[in-house]
Amino acid sequence: MSSLNGLSRRRLLQLLGGGAAAGTAVLIAACGEDEEPAPTPTPAATAMAEATPEPTPEPTPEATAAPAATAAPARTAAPTRAPTPAATPEPTPEAMKEMMGATGPRENVPRNRTVIAENISGRNANPEVFNPFSNSMTMHTGSQQLAIESVIYINLQTGQEELWQIDGFEYDEGFNGVEISVRDGVEWSDGTPFTAHDIEFTLNMLREGTADLRWAVDVQEWVESVHAEDDKHVHILFTKPNPRFMSQMFATLYWSVYIVPKHIWEGKDPATFTNYDPDQGWPVFTGPYTLTSSTELETVWDRNDNWWGAKAAPAIGGVDRQTPLALPKPERVIFVGVENAEKRAAKAIANEQDTFWHMPRSVYEQVNSENPNIKAWFPDLPYAYFDPAPRHLAFNLKAPPFDNADVRWAISYAIDREKIVEFAYEGITTVTDVFFPHTPAMDVFYQHAADLFEKYPAKEFNLEKSAERMEAAGYSKNSDGLWADGDGNTVVMEIHVRGGEEDQQRVAPILADQLRVAGFDSTFKITEAGAFFDGIARGDILTNMQLVGGNTVNVADPWGTWRLLH
Repeated sequence: MSSLNGLSRRRLLQLLGGGAAAGTAVLIAACGEDEEPAPTPTPAATAMAEATPEPTPEPTPEATAAPAATAAPARTAAPTRAPTPAATPEPTPEAMKEMMGATGPRENVPRNRTVIAENISGRNANPEVFNPFSNSMTMHTGSQQLAIESVIYINLQTGQEELWQIDGFEYDEGFNGVEISVRDGVEWSDGTPFTAHDIEFTLNMLREGTADLRWAVDVQEWVESVHAEDDKHVHILFTKPNPRFMSQMFATLYWSVYIVPKHIWEGKDPATFTNYDPDQGWPVFTGPYTLTSSTELETVWDRNDNWWGAKAAPAIGGVDRQTPLALPKPERVIFVGVENAEKRAAKAIANEQDTFWHMPRSVYEQVNSENPNIKAWFPDLPYAYFDPAPRHLAFNLKAPPFDNADVRWAISYAIDREKIVEFAYEGITTVTDVFFPHTPAMDVFYQHAADLFEKYPAKEFNLEKSAERMEAAGYSKNSDGLWADGDGNTVVMEIHVRGGEEDQQRVAPILADQLRVAGFDSTFKITEAGAFFDGIARGDILTNMQLVGGNTVNVADPWGTWRLLH
């Protein structure tokens, strides 16, 4: 299989069960069973034994619609324990296994029961950090795809929400709070029940945390108090009305407020806690895979045969959300780094890897011709499914000169996006002038705001207008043809690109060259993921290639995107 974009946890689980992989990419905006091979040891080696995986079914682009209803179910009395019988029969091995929580690392897993996926960053600079609130954590080495489950998921095609760790919520009158009902039967991988107390603990931890914790600032802005009324129900009181709270905080596009287990995190400092201790089975999340080993170059996950989702009653799978879920077929998933497109292509042709990050069009077409098992979302152009996170050039708006709107508009007018599409993407994506994809829900907004997009031509390439804006900002060209202020300072732009973002690494030199021709002192630098996010959080990185995304509002409601950017 081939993926031209990163995989969400739900999409990868579909892929693991024989579904299709998602694809890339909208562009920069201005502002029969094989014979079983020899088993592999634990932890699995990076170089896997050669074996041809079973061909996968043709992918289909149809999205799965989720039910729209979100009203919390009627309250029920807390279940009472039945009296213990006088004589308890000896539990079966199966029952003992279920009571023990996760099934743990597997000794030997053959290649035809293993999926080898790609760590899109190439290398995990912090392989012992599994704290989802830390900016040092690399999420896409399997954590978000296999282990961490979200409170709510989002259907990218329709914008509808699918409740997952909860089975209902209901806003207070005036949207001053929300009552959440936890889904029965959800369990942490160590077998401990997932309860309303975990939600209460997580939100209070963020509400009392420091600003460098992911989501702490948002929780502190919106959450007045959290109270778990019992194991099933939790009430959140807002600091001010917010009809988008559940979508904003919990509906995952990539990284939202993930709930963590109180029985493990209580008493820990969330700013320093790594959430990694193999001897204790950490990290503990609610997903169908648990961590076996983690290094800079390889992350190994083994299936938890006691995953709650396969035991859920009532069943929650399928389009109707009433179909029983099965355990994912692969017993092991390994995330590895791949250095470049050429090595990625070689692994694909040799069946040494099963899912892939970006491939240039010409590379993908060659790979597909040599190994028909390698497939994209569509069999024909554009091959890829739309990416809900448009690529864009981002600035630290508190740092001069990027705090000046004239300078930012001048930079925008200096970018020839059509050339970027032609050369960096080989024509398989499109130019956009908005920070969200044109989903049906967003198209409605786009049509109603047509006059604003005409007034603010965010995708226009016009060097004359770029020069006019720079002159309005007080700049003039120096002897090197670079814009300089009255003190002779040029507009230095070191454009950082996150390691592993291969399409952006193809964009960056073209972008830097276009900006330099227009008079900006521009270069680019590839920065590993941990340093990239830390540098942005500290304000040290002033310009960077970035993805707009994060939660449901990016595909169903523009409000969250505008709030993120302003």
